[in-house]
Amino acid sequence: MSRRCRLGTPDGVEAVRRGGPLFPLHHGREPVTDTVPGRHRDLLTGTTLDSALTPDRFGAAVLEEQP
Repeated sequence: MSRRCRLGTPDGVEAVRRGGPLFPLHHGREPVTDTVPGRHRDLLTGTTLDSALTPDRFGAAVLEEQP
């Protein structure tokens, strides 16, 4: 099951939740900062995020909530 999320995402960014992970997808050409409440780990890069994600142009992430 997938559902679209709107978590303070700026224009050009959509967030889709599939099961547990959150998939922020950046469709724009310019970098933007997307607020992501809570602590998450990006499963693609291994980076831990505390509250914000700045995807590259046309970037994507797979975020898993962390305790």
